[in-house]
Amino acid sequence: MTDDVLDMNKLERCDRILRQREYDRHMKRLYRQKEKTERVDLLYEIDELSRVIESMLERRRMREAAKDTCLSWKDIFMSLREESSLSSAQHAALKKQVHQCQALAQRMKTWVLLNDMPRVALNGRVPTWRDVSLMAHPTSRQLGKEWIAKQLFHQTGAVFHAYGFPTKHANYFFFDLVVEDESVDYIWGYQYELRDGWEPFMTSLCPHLCSLLMLDLANAVPRNTVKELDGTLYLHQMTTVAGEFINLLATSFERDDGSILVAQTITDDETIEVETGANVRHFSFWGEIYAQPHPQGLWKRRTLMRQRRTRPLGHQASLEDEGRYWGCDLTSVPPSQREAVFREHVVQTWLALDRESFTRFQRIDTEAKQT
Repeated sequence: MTDDVLDMNKLERCDRILRQREYDRHMKRLYRQKEKTERVDLLYEIDELSRVIESMLERRRMREAAKDTCLSWKDIFMSLREESSLSSAQHAALKKQVHQCQALAQRMKTWVLLNDMPRVALNGRVPTWRDVSLMAHPTSRQLGKEWIAKQLFHQTGAVFHAYGFPTKHANYFFFDLVVEDESVDYIWGYQYELRDGWEPFMTSLCPHLCSLLMLDLANAVPRNTVKELDGTLYLHQMTTVAGEFINLLATSFERDDGSILVAQTITDDETIEVETGANVRHFSFWGEIYAQPHPQGLWKRRTLMRQRRTRPLGHQASLEDEGRYWGCDLTSVPPSQREAVFREHVVQTWLALDRESFTRFQRIDTEAKQT
């Protein structure tokens, strides 16, 4: 039994190394392709400018030939000066392009080192999981979004395994609550058969994620929370009634046998100034739709949501404060029973919110059909 565990640990380490190497090779291919494309563009521009100069020189030669005279030293000087100016401009443009590429590569290298996310079990105390960041530079920002989304996607299987999800044909539900000094962690996991008509719901999920995941409990959410949209990458931004600013990146990956949707809050965004001293919401989401093998032939969904509500440094987290957030008054409950009462209240509230989520979807779907 010990050898099996050791073998599995070795396999997991090897798998992480192989995935990292594959990612590094992929990024290098992207950089090489970018350099090739930029070089081709510059060569094309040089060729175009060369043709313009040649045309100008040809016209000048024709004029001088018509006059049956030689070029004056002044004309020769002007022509050489034009060619020299063109060469200098081309050199400066190429030098600027090289510096930009070098700066981008350095920014992304630093960013990747700071945002290296765990690949198997998530630990709420690991800063690199909580404090995912995005830069303001457009190219770096886009690459950062893609990197975060792919990291979450590749973690999907390991995350479900780490939280004890059963085989895909079984139904499953669990809830866990962890209270630490300055934060409270909530973890929900469930796996069940999908009701008929689930396809439109999954299509609506990414564009309306804040509303359908009930991120502000039962409070109304703005009609449109999408701040940035890049292809299939959605960046949602909203402020909850409790004053928590949510900056949530979400996307989906389609497969032949289903789809995977992932989401992660971005707690450090260079384009946003977040008020210091406020509570911070950290949120991660993995949702997978998959087909049951024959003979069941059914579609199922499994989901893991983890959120952490963090207090400002030096402020103690308490069940009483969390109870007020969830609408549960614990002041009259004996201290020894408060956690059990609070857990039950959160579970029942969440089940009610899940039903409300489907009602919201029906409203969104109806409005979409009417437009």
